[in-house]
Amino acid sequence: PSSFLFTWVQAVQQNSQEMADTMVETRPVEASRHPGRIQVSNKQPMFSYLSQSKRLLAEHGEIELSALGLAVSTMVSVAELLKKEGLAVEHRIRTTLLPSSEDRVRSGPKPKLEVVLRKSPEFDALMAEHARKQAERVEKGEAAAQPAQGQADLA
Repeated sequence: PSSFLFTWVQAVQQNSQEMADTMVETRPVEASRHPGRIQVSNKQPMFSYLSQSKRLLAEHGEIELSALGLAVSTMVSVAELLKKEGLAVEHRIRTTLLPSSEDRVRSGPKPKLEVVLRKSPEFDALMAEHARKQAERVEKGEAAAQPAQGQADLA
């Protein structure tokens, strides 16, 4: 599945007319009401989407990542990182091309990619382990700071 995403992103970036002819969807794409929906753009750092994805996966058990145009590569990176970390598994992938709007200078259809990911069976254990390690780091950081303060008091 990840090679499919990579191939699809490459084809979109090359603006292949053949792809446009075969993928243009004539009916309007309905807005999803998925409670775990994340609309990915290039305006936020990728890791903010990664954090939001983990939180929504824990909350809802499933997320829907959606991106248009140049943001597709960011969304693919988020999905692939979640899968690589063992936190999510692919459930559904949907690709469409939205017709260009009349008021835009750039012509041609705009690619849209939607991926639904579900919590992996290991999600809860992996997140608990991550929280435990985070707590240990914080504890060590506080413990290292305390002797320095104590030594200052002795001087």
